[in-house]
Amino acid sequence: MTDTLLATLAIIDSYLWGPWTMAFLAGVAVFFTVTSGVFQLTGFRYILRSTVGCFAASADRSARQQLTPFQAAATSLAGTVGMGNMAGVAVSEAIKQGMALRRSTPSSCRGPSP
Repeated sequence: MTDTLLATLAIIDSYLWGPWTMAFLAGVAVFFTVTSGVFQLTGFRYILRSTVGCFAASADRSARQQLTPFQAAATSLAGTVGMGNMAGVAVSEAIKQGMALRRSTPSSCRGPSP
């Protein structure tokens, strides 16, 4: 049962994460670059002003108690990375427990080995 599932997942993995995936992602990047009018280059000054430029802003921004774009991006990134770390640990622990259970089961209960 487990071997069949792993073989099926390996087949799905080979189709899903093949070389075409990189070509697809590159195509999506080119599409969005063209449709946004090459904003990565044309809006570079705006990007710098909105992120790094906020550090050099005067004290009036702190008087308004407003969340800066950099603070919003940093908070979002921290939440995303933190959730990924927790999910990664949970998955690795689940896999480890499954492997330990499989090793502790007597071979007579597991059936013939492939």
